[in-house]
Amino acid sequence: MLGVLEGVPARAVAGDVVADAGVLVGVVHPDAGAGRRLLHTSPSDAADLGASAAGGTLTSLTRFGEYVRLRHNPDDSARTLASKVEVADGLVSRGLGLMFRRSIPDDYALAFRHDDAAERGLHMVFVPFDIDVVWTENEEVTAVETLSAWTGRGTAVADDLYELPAGAASDVSVGDRVWLES
Repeated sequence: MLGVLEGVPARAVAGDVVADAGVLVGVVHPDAGAGRRLLHTSPSDAADLGASAAGGTLTSLTRFGEYVRLRHNPDDSARTLASKVEVADGLVSRGLGLMFRRSIPDDYALAFRHDDAAERGLHMVFVPFDIDVVWTENEEVTAVETLSAWTGRGTAVADDLYELPAGAASDVSVGDRVWLES
């Protein structure tokens, strides 16, 4: 989310991770001016900051005010895994992922989309809560894992991967279909 952080020290430069006394955590935008714009902030501030990001760094997928949903279809009955999905599509947002966030909502997912399938790894350094991760290739689940806060690591072959709150993917199995739907 693109946000404004008041009171960021004048010595903060592009790429610095900053936080105010509240919940707002972010990375200083390279073009930050007087308002000290941020490239990436915590999801709890999304409603206050709006649902879009600058520079293609972190995108909340919206369509006419509605979020794109992450769907799961193990058989003939599709269900929603997450009703609020953000796509990390820039260097900074992919590098940060869920780092420095205090929590994520129950109906939230962070998507990492790629053009081709390859081994995709992630870590939980600076992520203070457990998450579920779903790796997919052509919308077919290749791996599902719960990663522990701070120390978890996971790797699987995928063209897309989704980070969700712990327990959200408990019914997802290898071979199931998981996709984004508007």
